[in-house]
Amino acid sequence: MERLSDAQRAQMVLRKELTTYLDEWFKHRDKKVHIYPFFDKLIITHNDRVQVDRIADIKQQLSVKETKNTAMALLNQMTINMQKQHVQTFHNILDMFEDAGIERVQLKIGFEILVTFNVDKPKRWEKIKEP
Repeated sequence: MERLSDAQRAQMVLRKELTTYLDEWFKHRDKKVHIYPFFDKLIITHNDRVQVDRIADIKQQLSVKETKNTAMALLNQMTINMQKQHVQTFHNILDMFEDAGIERVQLKIGFEILVTFNVDKPKRWEKIKEP
């Protein structure tokens, strides 16, 4: 069995801290969310019944020719809004993502993958690189 390096152990600890922090953040806001790291990705699954039902309704509308365009626009808007809300949530803790080796976030509602996006590097790295 392959031994973990000190850097890998440190990343695992930081991933646990990041997950715990986000769990508490969402719990404090009464959100039903399950968060877990998976390689370089952090998966956030929203289990709010209203959102799960809404996605199911949109998927049903996507299968009907007359409502397909409206449903697609609604799904795209929902995706954009959720991504924007999560990016704002992460704004002050981007360095935690960097240190934990998390490069992407995948948002799910129930079992449906809504969007996967990259986590921007914190501004502190850009400042260091400038001459």
